[in-house]
Order: sequence, then C-alpha cells, then structure tokens
Amino acid sequence: MTRFINILAVLCLCCTGVFAQSTHDATVRITNIESYQQPGSMKIDFDMQIGEKAARSRDNLTLIPVIKNGDRQLELQPVVVRGRRAKILFERRAIASPSTASTNTANQYTTVNTRNSVNAINSGNGQTVEYSATVPFEEWMEGSSLVLDGVYENCCSAVRTNLGIIESPLSQKGLYAQEKFIIPGTHRTTGDRLAEKLPYVNPMSEYGTIHKGNTTVYFHLNKYDIDQTYRDNRRTLADILAAVRELEAAPDSRVEKIVIVGHASPEGGVRANELLSQNRGNTVHKYITDHSTLTADRIEIINGGEDWDGLRELVEASDMPDKAAVMAVLNEPTWGAKSNESKKTQLRAINGGRPYRYMLENMFPTLRSAAYISVYYGNIE
Repeated sequence: MTRFINILAVLCLCCTGVFAQSTHDATVRITNIESYQQPGSMKIDFDMQIGEKAARSRDNLTLIPVIKNGDRQLELQPVVVRGRRAKILFERRAIASPSTASTNTANQYTTVNTRNSVNAINSGNGQTVEYSATVPFEEWMEGSSLVLDGVYENCCSAVRTNLGIIESPLSQKGLYAQEKFIIPGTHRTTGDRLAEKLPYVNPMSEYGTIHKGNTTVYFHLNKYDIDQTYRDNRRTLADILAAVRELEAAPDSRVEKIVIVGHASPEGGVRANELLSQNRGNTVHKYITDHSTLTADRIEIINGGEDWDGLRELVEASDMPDKAAVMAVLNEPTWGAKSNESKKTQLRAINGGRPYRYMLENMFPTLRSAAYISVYYGNIE
C-alpha cells in the first residue's frame, strides 16, 4: 500500500500568527504499510521517503504518527526532518551536550513530540526512514486509526497541524486512507531567502554565535589597509555590500547587526598583534559604513587577537611535518601574552624550526584576516 503526502512547507513569520500559502511543494511518500495485532501488543510498520525539499535550510519538520480513536490517542515515535543549517546547529548542540543527542532506534515508541526529544528519529531531506513501532495493546485501540500530525518549526515559532489519516481502521488493511496531506505555510522574507544561499547572512536570533569562516577579508603581513586585489577581497566586499543593500531596500527585512572579528596570525609580538587585529576590524568597519547607508552603531567589532584556534584547525587538517609535536604545543592551555610567547618559542624549537617555517609559508597567510564577518537581519512585521 502506498500513500503520497504533499507538504507545503511552513515558514512561520517571526512573532506573528499570520499565514499565507507558500508555493514551495514537497512530497513524502509512504509505502509498505503494515499494521497487525500480536498477543498483548500492536505493531505498525511502514517506509517513509522524505522529499528533497521537505524542510527548508533553517527549519525542522516533525512528523508524528498517532494512534487515535475518539478522544483517546497515543503518539508514536516522531520523525524529525532537519534542514541543512538546522542539522548543523543540532549537531553542534549535541557535541556540547551529548546527553541531548538522539540514540534511540525505530523499534521504540514515545509520547513526546518536540524536536529535541531524545526518542526522535533524526532524518533529513531526501532520506528514507524504515519506520517500526510496537506498543502495548489496549481495548480502546480496537477499530482505531493511524493519523499523521506535523509540526513545522523555524527560529521563532512552531505550528502543529493534523494532516490526516494514514490508515483506518488499523489491522484491517486500510479500508480508508487520505492521499494528500497539506501543511499551510507563510511567505519567506528577503532575509530568509538570502540566508538560505549566503552562509554569512543569519537571523538576529543567532546573534552571539560567531559563524567562523563564513566570509573573510585578507591582509598582507603587518598591514591593516585593504588591498582589493589580494586574494578574493574584491568579490567578498562586493558580496557583503550587495546583501546589505538588498536587506536595507527590502520592505520585509532589515540589517540589525554586522559582526566583524579581527584577527592576526600568531607571529610577531602579542601586543602588536592585538593592535593589528583591532585595526583590521576597524578598517572593514569603515569600508562598510563608507559604502552603505548603515550607521556605525549597527556594526560590532570584536578583537580576536592572535588566531590560535584557526592555526590549530589548519594543523589538525594537514599532513605537515612533525604534526604530533606541533599539536602537543597548540593544545597546551593559554594564559595571557606570556603563555602565547612561550608557545611561539616552543614551536620554533621543534626539529630545528622546520615545522614552524612550514606554517609560516602555508598557514599564517590565511590567518592574517579581519575574518568571520556575519550579517544579522530581522524581519519587519
């Protein structure tokens, strides 16, 4: 038995209850539906093929099968479909708090329906879930139906909708089933659309998170003036300004904040590098205000100083000589300028300075940057 579920994705307008139908269409295909009673239990199996565009990049779609009979019901294990960027955020949170990560398998059932449920089946666009649930049979389940609820959740709100019936009555080979399930949706703002395609454009709800490496302006050694011919600087600056101008001209979005994190590579004196990274942030700040209508108070500069974290990531991903010895030094705790100078001395001493010269040539140029530029937008009601 096959069911086709057409889903019009929900994107909830921040802080409003107004909805308008979206033109975004996604299909979930349910096949191989089997439901039958066993001694003391009921077993339900089906395959769920999730469409390529079931959940937008930043959003979560939770599909909840429910056994229902009159006013009695039991929610089964939910399937959470995470968009691309929502999945990244979930994985980061799982690393920070492993106890919240989902470790359950599909042969369990649950009565919770939130996206953070430890019992949820985590899935994504374009994937297939082999769904199986076994629950204790109760008398009220005789003649019950299997229905599907959906919760579409974005940064600001969530909407739960009863989508319809998967099979009714259960255990009798589906005498009735709804073929098309529709979730009402809302329009996407200019900011929402830009955020889907530009990694450095983010909703204001994500302010406070440094989106490292999204877009970068690079500088020459010991310099803080912008050379547009250096690396991809000209294109990077043009792209940032284009996004800012589009947001500022839009009737439904605006730039709330731009965050610039200035950095210097771990070479030279610590105090000099702190001043250099601050000046690099100031330079990008001035460039943006000079070429847009943004006022200075909407641009925040963070002095990141020497980018030891960036160096650690580059070394870890490389096959450089004496990598293990270098990582041992980089992983030592850092306590102020004196500790950083000690690290530099240790790095220069490894194998006669060979790995240090390698980093100087191949890694430090990447770290000479006013990097991690993020544009945060808000939606206008």
